[in-house]
Amino acid sequence: MMALAKSILTYFLIAAVVGVRASDSTFDNQLNAASFQRWATEFHKSYSNAEEKMKRLSIWIENHEFIERHNQQIPAPSFTMEHNHFSDMTNDEYKSHNKLGPYGNNGLIIHPQDFIDMASSSSIPLRSERLLFSEEDLPTYVNWIEEGAVTEVKNQGPCGSCWSFSAVGAIEGAKFIKDSELVSLSEQMMMDCDPSDMSCEGGLMETAFRWEGSEGGLCREVDYPYLAADSDFCRDVNCTLVPGTEVAAFTRLHGGDPIELMRSVAIQPTSLAMNAETVRLEFFWIFYSICLLHGVIYLSLYDRSFLCSSEIRWSFNFIKKEYLIVHVVKL
Repeated sequence: MMALAKSILTYFLIAAVVGVRASDSTFDNQLNAASFQRWATEFHKSYSNAEEKMKRLSIWIENHEFIERHNQQIPAPSFTMEHNHFSDMTNDEYKSHNKLGPYGNNGLIIHPQDFIDMASSSSIPLRSERLLFSEEDLPTYVNWIEEGAVTEVKNQGPCGSCWSFSAVGAIEGAKFIKDSELVSLSEQMMMDCDPSDMSCEGGLMETAFRWEGSEGGLCREVDYPYLAADSDFCRDVNCTLVPGTEVAAFTRLHGGDPIELMRSVAIQPTSLAMNAETVRLEFFWIFYSICLLHGVIYLSLYDRSFLCSSEIRWSFNFIKKEYLIVHVVKL
């Protein structure tokens, strides 16, 4: 009889625990569904049917758990993640949407001989000497955003045009430093008119600089607006080149040297190619720059440390208009 009582008690205890877990799970699901709905409202998301909405909710919950695991690490991570307009996409869908990796040509590795061939076919001088002042001579703080040399964050959209945004950002910054005038220049003009690059299918900042110098400058973005799409026509005859935007020369950094990168950023906003596949990029991230997959623009340094700000052209919460903080490490 005593054994039976213990067995019944054990049964009810197990049932109670299972009931609590089931209740917790239901509560979590309700919280997630409510959070998803608030997120969908914030980012103006709508779905064609209930089945698609449930699919996106499931993906959103997986991404939410990924973000929470990262942010709650002990010790605390050096950067945090948060939701944005990509939160209902799988990582593969995200790469496809932004034409990354296997979905675009941004990942082409350009060999040194290709650079030599390009240099010999262009009249725009390439400076290959290293930037010479020492680490001790670096300023302790430079922020080109605060100086006014950087336009507001732009949205690249579903187009592999990072190379044009990176090149144009560097040109905008150089013009500001030269004559104190910040002008938002046309990425679409570069995409449409530069025959050496491939518009939404990818390109290189170096060839873009060469073309821009030969073209004689760029038009204002307002006169040649961004479409996030390929075009069969170059419409540069319909706009006026902005004086002081012609690339006269540029310097190629040697790679793998954070100090040289900081020297460059101390002089002006600097165009850089980075590896966009090393980590999950969707929710504010950090990267280690190894190979050529995505073009960005470096904007600041702080306390001579390996810290820069990067005006990345997609992957962010464009409602907040934020910049990405990037740690550069010596490999």
